[in-house]
Amino acid sequence: MMKKFMFILIGLMFVAGFSFAQDITPPESIPEVFTGLSVYLGSLAGVAALSVFVTALITTSFTIVKWLKRVISWLVPIIIVVGAGYLFHFGFLAEAPFLTVLLYGLGAGLVSNGLFDIELVQAVLVALKLKDKKDEV
Repeated sequence: MMKKFMFILIGLMFVAGFSFAQDITPPESIPEVFTGLSVYLGSLAGVAALSVFVTALITTSFTIVKWLKRVISWLVPIIIVVGAGYLFHFGFLAEAPFLTVLLYGLGAGLVSNGLFDIELVQAVLVALKLKDKKDEV
């Protein structure tokens, strides 16, 4: 009975996956390497999600003490935002000044470490006049 149930459940997952599949063609102005990253570098929430993944990848790949894991979890979002937004001019911070990019990296670090939620960080950025109220996601 359990084998049949698992077989039906797995079958339904495959059917559901095919029914939601879409063919999305990226714009030609974005290089092919960055098309997958454009989802993560398009908003503050995407950067926070990417930084959680990269931090977990780094900390599980190497033997790292606990305090260094915390340092890495704070530096990774800042490095992602500064590297992509300021140095490579990619993502939603492509044309932003360095201080704005750095504060967005700090905000992504606050969100990815679970200290604040995305709405509070966006409200702080609006209060600092680093973000327009109409740009909120």
